[in-house]
Amino acid sequence: MTTATQLKRRSFIGRSPKQPVEEPTFNPYEVANQQTHRRNPSFQQYNEPKIIIRDDPVIPDYKVQDVFEKRSNYNMKLVVVGDGGCGKTCLLVSYAQQKFPEIYVPTVFENYVTTVQSPNGKTIELALWDTAGQEEYDRLRPLSYPDVDVLLICFSLDNIVSLHNVKEIWFPEVNHFCPGIPIILVGTKSDLHSDIDPDVPIQLATEINAVGYVQCSAKTMFNIKTVFNFALSHFQRKMELQEQYERTSKNRLSKVLGNGGGSNGGHYASHSRQHSSTSRRGHLNSTSFDSTALLDQPL
Repeated sequence: MTTATQLKRRSFIGRSPKQPVEEPTFNPYEVANQQTHRRNPSFQQYNEPKIIIRDDPVIPDYKVQDVFEKRSNYNMKLVVVGDGGCGKTCLLVSYAQQKFPEIYVPTVFENYVTTVQSPNGKTIELALWDTAGQEEYDRLRPLSYPDVDVLLICFSLDNIVSLHNVKEIWFPEVNHFCPGIPIILVGTKSDLHSDIDPDVPIQLATEINAVGYVQCSAKTMFNIKTVFNFALSHFQRKMELQEQYERTSKNRLSKVLGNGGGSNGGHYASHSRQHSSTSRRGHLNSTSFDSTALLDQPL
């Protein structure tokens, strides 16, 4: 049953003015891929969320770099949302420090930036952003959303209300402020007893169009790296597809200009390079604010 609090929070989301969003550019490479996927049943598996309940050796392992690269191949921003107390901060701290925080400090996790290296040698500067789940911070939380690349929506496996709120509060909020951004549904505290039907989170992940559903435990460190490795691999795959499209576009443009570009060829080629350098992020800019807040509240 929908509570008055949930109605109030949803009404805030509905009233918040949306900022202008850039019109997406036509990408024939993506259109061709979508058409191929619809025609070929073997591609249908990519439309379903990847379910990770146990260890998954298929997911690439990203290594944290001890020395920061002067310039990484990609920059990725990951934001974590979910009910207060569902384990968001412990998830981030356990990944960043490679151990569970035995002494809990009721404060927001400071934004953490590190550099990781993929198995193919490319480096990613990873920025982790924590958020406060309490209702009193509903108006401040959107400050964390600008330029996000991947969203983790968390719920606690020992708290069915936190799972219910994924659908009632968290998905509507992120879908409003940053539509189209890849979502990973994360079930935390897998070491505790759960009364939640195992099929329910999987069904919910499908309903919210999540790219994956991962169960983990910060206490035992189970699947902690897997959560972030999966997010990193999904992001890198999107970026490499974008680069492939840009290379194809440049090659086609070069052929056209080579056949009849004349003296203007250099100008158009230069413009293409400038446009490419400003479009490395995998997503269009959505509704944006220009700062974030550190909140002295438990998550």
